[in-house]
Amino acid sequence: MKKALLFISLLVSSLVFSQEVKIEVSTQKIEVGQKAPLFTAQRLDGKTVSLKKLKGNLVLLDFWASWCGPCRQENPNVVKLYDELKNTKFSNGKKLIIVSISLDRQEEPWIAAIQKDQLKWDDHIWDNKGEIAKSYNVRFIPSAFLIDGKGNVIGTGEELRGAKLKSTLEKFKK
Repeated sequence: MKKALLFISLLVSSLVFSQEVKIEVSTQKIEVGQKAPLFTAQRLDGKTVSLKKLKGNLVLLDFWASWCGPCRQENPNVVKLYDELKNTKFSNGKKLIIVSISLDRQEEPWIAAIQKDQLKWDDHIWDNKGEIAKSYNVRFIPSAFLIDGKGNVIGTGEELRGAKLKSTLEKFKK
């Protein structure tokens, strides 16, 4: 009986954490040195966030979802870095702004994950149609892009995860 319950719980958890998000992606890969695709979207609090209006700041775009195990495991690292660097001045941007872009299909789990993981910054976007993800050619999550104060992509991929994220951001401190 215990083995059957264990199997069922493993099966259910694998289904929960292995949902696929199907997004039609752009054929153009976003690379370091390119201008970041502009977007305007509504934040969780109803206000609007525009990448164009964030120019002058160092912006970390973090694509994630509440059901994504690796995304949720990365969140404490991002929160810690935000706490450490939110008032830091950077050579290529006034301050660090994090924009979390969720690919959740349902709003309630997204909001619950923001609260549970204590994601303290203001810019939380629900990209439920995948339009922003498509413009950044996001093929998997977690995915992140670092954008300088002039709107140029200065970091992507693995350099923006775990300890590498901190060392990447440290390079740009004043």
